[in-house]
Amino acid sequence: MSIITRFVWSMRSAIMLILAVALFAALPVQSAKAESSETFSVGKITLLPLADRLGGSHDVKLFSGASPEIIKALAPSGQVATSINAFLVRTNGKNVLIDTGLGAKSGGELVSSLARIGLSPADIDIIILTHLHFDHCGGLSVDGQAVYPKAVLKISAMEQKFWLAPDASDPKKNPYIDFASAKASVTPYAGRLQSFSFGDEVAPGITAINAVGHTPGHTAFMIESEGHKALAWGDTLHAIALQLPHPEIYPAYDYDPVAATAARKSVLEKVSTENILVAGAHIPYPGVGRIKAAPEGQGYTFAPGR
Repeated sequence: MSIITRFVWSMRSAIMLILAVALFAALPVQSAKAESSETFSVGKITLLPLADRLGGSHDVKLFSGASPEIIKALAPSGQVATSINAFLVRTNGKNVLIDTGLGAKSGGELVSSLARIGLSPADIDIIILTHLHFDHCGGLSVDGQAVYPKAVLKISAMEQKFWLAPDASDPKKNPYIDFASAKASVTPYAGRLQSFSFGDEVAPGITAINAVGHTPGHTAFMIESEGHKALAWGDTLHAIALQLPHPEIYPAYDYDPVAATAARKSVLEKVSTENILVAGAHIPYPGVGRIKAAPEGQGYTFAPGR
């Protein structure tokens, strides 16, 4: 590879990192120190929300799938609230982390959030990733070193095939796909990286669910114990103010908008019909609650809490 080619790739990776961080920087960001210590019981399993980044917003210009008039009516300010959440699941004596946020160098505070519940990165046994966008995997590594020294890392086989293959390429040229940052985040875990298929139990009481569309191997995780369920749905939904009343609305960073919209509609129907607790990566912190069909028959509503 020539010096010029290496320079171009380095600049591209830097630009992609800036884009990923900028997605959540439109509004002043609260420190994660403001987070609650609320926990949620799913039978014998415990679910704990962890703030990686509080506050922030998405610009509604990033969303399509409905008329400008509908979007403006739902978000008159032109912004919709968000945050970046990860989730700790305590199951069968294991500490399982769902996603790792941006990483400290990009403003993520997940490690500090863990410390506030008495854990260090060395206490994490298993990491399961919903997908390999930087705000979900960036916290895995820093300066080429694994942040979580003992954790087994699990990623869907479909997601690995797309992002981590030596000759990985994107025929769609989606601007939110950055192979270099994904590979850099995952590489320090090479000796303890495992793949899974949809339907597999990835940890005791946690099953991988097909939610493909946002990325080619995007995964939700169903947590189940003693007849109780919670679904950590990753990026199935980004902006509750827009996408609950109109699930057909999709963001620019959905890799396959048609598949992502179908997944979103299917998930919303399931969790509302079965009254399943949901945990969303971009629902404003703590990002946990119940989805109900809207009484007027258009879309859904969200009730935070148990």
